[in-house]
Amino acid sequence: MNSDTLIKETIIADVKKKIVPESQVVTDYETLYDAASDRYRKYAKAKRVLDNPLPTAVVFPKNVNEVKELLMYANENDINVIPRSGKTATEGGLENWKDLALVIDGSKMNKILNIDPYNMQATVEAGVKLQDLEDELRKIGYTTGHSPQSKPVAQYGGLVSTRSIGQFSTLYGGIEDMVVGLECVFPNGHISRIKNVSRRAGGPDIRHIVIGNEGTLCYITEVTVKIFKYYPETINSLVI
Repeated sequence: MNSDTLIKETIIADVKKKIVPESQVVTDYETLYDAASDRYRKYAKAKRVLDNPLPTAVVFPKNVNEVKELLMYANENDINVIPRSGKTATEGGLENWKDLALVIDGSKMNKILNIDPYNMQATVEAGVKLQDLEDELRKIGYTTGHSPQSKPVAQYGGLVSTRSIGQFSTLYGGIEDMVVGLECVFPNGHISRIKNVSRRAGGPDIRHIVIGNEGTLCYITEVTVKIFKYYPETINSLVI
């Protein structure tokens, strides 16, 4: 057993023992191979010729405190972190090029926390699928207004971190126009909550430090977005 293997096994053991339950850490070859790249290299992945290093593990935190502990551990031990949620990336954002890397997958943080028609807002964890929130809103006559091609599988952490845009953007705007507030975790473990207010007049809008950061600055754990009462005329009769 070489030194790299020993280091990886130490990292895996630490994560399982100190941060999350063993069931939330996945290390089988097929999962790691799939996590080594996104859809940017779909053909190479399908032909089994990816030359990326495999990540050390894929970890599925279930709350913000687990994300905090994972980021602090990685930061203190010089371990690369690949933030991931819906796995719909097509531009190489999930590529792994480090021998030591943890993929932190937010898909287990998948609760719709609040739907507030009075204030026209909905709050979700980062792993909530866009389609799942849309389905719940449609039941009460509302919509997210966001409709990218990845809608059935894209999750809110990824949508916000990649500055997503959808087919109805000329009416509702891009995701940056929809985000009211959010919660995120920085590499040193600091948890930042940006308040849910409709407009800011006191200096720079700090939401835009986080929106579109592609996981390079922080890990998004919770998002509050605007919701809308009326549909565009072109989809009045469309049931999704």
